Amino acid sequence: MSLFRLSLVILFAESFGYKILIYSPQIGHSHVNFFGQIADTLVEAGHDAVLYVPAFYEEVKTTGAKLARVIERPLENKLPYDVSDVLPGTWTEDGRGLVQVFTVMIGMAGNIKPHCDMQLADKKLMDRLREEKFDLGITEVFNVCGYAIFHNLGIRTHISAFATNIVDVISSGLGVVNNPSYVPASFTQLSDVMSYSQRLENVISYSTTFFLFQLLVRPYINFNHVAPGFDIDKAVESSAFAFVNSEEFVEYPRPINHKIVFIAGIGVKQPQPLDEEYERIMENAKGSVVLVSFGSVAKSSEMPSKIKDAFVGMFARFPEVTFIWKYEKDDDVAANVTNVIKKKWVPQNDLFGHPKLGAFITHGGQNSVIESTNAGIPMICVPLFGDQMRNAKVAEKRRVAFLLDKRFISSDSLSHAIRTVLYNQTYGESAKRLAQMIRKKPISARERVIKYTEFAAEFGPFDNLNSAGVRLNFFQYYMIDILLPAAIILMLFTALSALALIRLTRLLLRFRMENKQKQE
Repeated sequence: MSLFRLSLVILFAESFGYKILIYSPQIGHSHVNFFGQIADTLVEAGHDAVLYVPAFYEEVKTTGAKLARVIERPLENKLPYDVSDVLPGTWTEDGRGLVQVFTVMIGMAGNIKPHCDMQLADKKLMDRLREEKFDLGITEVFNVCGYAIFHNLGIRTHISAFATNIVDVISSGLGVVNNPSYVPASFTQLSDVMSYSQRLENVISYSTTFFLFQLLVRPYINFNHVAPGFDIDKAVESSAFAFVNSEEFVEYPRPINHKIVFIAGIGVKQPQPLDEEYERIMENAKGSVVLVSFGSVAKSSEMPSKIKDAFVGMFARFPEVTFIWKYEKDDDVAANVTNVIKKKWVPQNDLFGHPKLGAFITHGGQNSVIESTNAGIPMICVPLFGDQMRNAKVAEKRRVAFLLDKRFISSDSLSHAIRTVLYNQTYGESAKRLAQMIRKKPISARERVIKYTEFAAEFGPFDNLNSAGVRLNFFQYYMIDILLPAAIILMLFTALSALALIRLTRLLLRFRMENKQKQE
């Protein structure tokens, strides 16, 4: 964007736009980028979007924004849980277990509380933000500190957001129904079409996750001592809307309500021309090019030797394919395989725009799946942890991904996946068709962010979209208070009817016997 155009945008924002505070702690690159993209989109629309970015994990240094005003806050005290302590062994442990999931959730919640306490107790910071007189706030649902800050600042209208897909354990506060008979739990690798045993697994997973969240995580997210009168349940329920970083044409169809607004792809940029080095790599490739990248957290260089050997063995079996491998160290791995190019960083989105890129080997992170589906590139997914399992499964259902289990990675399984995705036209055709559907949606993600934010700022706070179901208890919500008495009445009626029938039968038999005796 030119300096002149940027100046016009800022001038317009100061004159006519809304003032919007976006809370974006540095808990992960994908989360920070998601909220930074929302902020930049609103600035381009003429609003004064301020991105408040408190430091959280040392590994995350970026703010995710290029246009929005940014207020950063350093972390003065180290948080109790280090990211390396709470994340399971990326390559060695089964990331699907509830124990691993809750280790992360408790670690995150255990960090959020002291992190939030420090911010709310920072009078200078709170006064600075309060002087801005914001019209609206936007915060992630899971990181509940944003709601407490909005409460302290007197921001009466806010929008919730998921940097992932809809997370079931916290979406119920928005009135979203999570029916485990066909809505897979957030941390499972199940489809929406399940067998009896899979539905049982899904019910157990959802119920366990929900109750453990209430028991173990909820105690960490009470901020009444620093934000008097704050109620997290009311804060979530009173959200004007909820932005979801998920693509409705990829995601499983499921019950939602009028608050849910899908905005996946908000930050997907048009691929730019490759630099000279990468352009030469692509043009010199004999056949297809395959990108191998496992994101910013899972590093290929930290793979166990067995998995590295499996990848190197697979690379050697396809000399006609060029593999660009995001690999973070200088070592001798794959040094003798001439069709492998190791890079510590890759221009992923720009590579997606090149016609020679034939497939993408990925961990199935939300942003990677979104970028790949927007570009029409088929995937080979090796999910490692958390929602990556679900992301990979739904991509498999759309026939745009081949799913592999990291526990059973071998040269044979990888070779079969490459052969299937590259040489079976189904995957490429499905990926291109899905990308066209996303591209031609009636209302783009960018338009949704702008229009729903402006609507909330103009008319909020409002309760028109609040679901009455949020305030029902378990027995009322599932109509147990109606069905149980009805079942008891039905059983009593059945029992009484059976008893009456038995007595009537006995009476008739006795009458018949007496008549027979009289006749004799």
